[in-house]
Amino acid sequence: MKKLIWLTWHETNYNSFLFSSLSKVKDIDLTVYYVKKRLETHPWKRQPLYGSIRLETLKTIYGVDWRFIWKCIFARETYFIISGWNNLTMFLAITILAFFKKKFAIWSDTPRIHLKRNIIKGTLRKLWIEFIFTKVDKIMATGKPGINNFIKMGIKREKVINFPFVTDLKHFDIRFDEKKDKEKSIVFLSSGRLVNSHKGHDLAIMAVKKITNHNIKLKIAGIGPDFIKLKELVKKLELQDRVEFLGWIEIDDLPAFYNSGHAYLHTSHFDPFPNSVLEAMACGLPVIGSDMAGSILDRVEEGYNGFIHKSGSLISIIEKINVFIDNIWRIEDLRKNARKTALCHRVDYNIDVIKNILDNA
Repeated sequence: MKKLIWLTWHETNYNSFLFSSLSKVKDIDLTVYYVKKRLETHPWKRQPLYGSIRLETLKTIYGVDWRFIWKCIFARETYFIISGWNNLTMFLAITILAFFKKKFAIWSDTPRIHLKRNIIKGTLRKLWIEFIFTKVDKIMATGKPGINNFIKMGIKREKVINFPFVTDLKHFDIRFDEKKDKEKSIVFLSSGRLVNSHKGHDLAIMAVKKITNHNIKLKIAGIGPDFIKLKELVKKLELQDRVEFLGWIEIDDLPAFYNSGHAYLHTSHFDPFPNSVLEAMACGLPVIGSDMAGSILDRVEEGYNGFIHKSGSLISIIEKINVFIDNIWRIEDLRKNARKTALCHRVDYNIDVIKNILDNA
């Protein structure tokens, strides 16, 4: 029996699916630690079902769970996976695991290698990363963009493994939507935190305003601090009959949401590896997405299962929407190809990666 301790940020439906799948592997004894069980920004209500997994939530004193740090030092024959380092407990855990030459891996989104940082902090961060890269067993990167960025940061290629987020392909699938088939408009869907500087929902709304030669609608799912600003923008542009805000949608209702539209519109300025793109494609939605989003670059093939626009460019977003509309006669092929792409990325792959890591530790 191989002991695995996994520290991650918070409970999500895709990680819960991954951990539940891992729990079915006989030779893995898994304990999952959450920095926080729930986040106000992600108020999931449904408790996911787990198998034989021990679940813990960090209990911190001055920002650190010292019990977890103790485990990092003294736990024997235990493999650690730390999902990121932007938390004090995670940072200390990685540092201590490296210092004591323990076996551990880091699972990370696509790093923002071009982000400008304070000179002192940036230099210290660079030195710390160089030290960690010499000690870490594996870097588990989400997709090809993540792999490429980690290599640019100096990690050896043989230490980097492709480990994308996973999607429950039975839950997220193509379903018949009678309302959509009767809809006279072409319906675009967007979702995510309502933060314009991140997700760019304002760009999606402005694109709808600019496209006047076709009857299109936009449905936006999600909550966030820019909700009022977005509502005011819709009112200002007189789009009340073309843009709809759906609020927070629970996981059980997400497949119906994705199946209610003709395409998924993702206008983020930067997104490491947005899971909503994976869910949309699993439900057979062609994706029109940003070239600064990891899962877009990893999964979307121009003209095959979607289209890629230039991040932050309203002109590019409008252009790609129009290209999709011009190809609406190919909608069934685009939908099938999106689903086919999703089926190429099953949780079995992730399980095999973890088993291989533990077998060779």
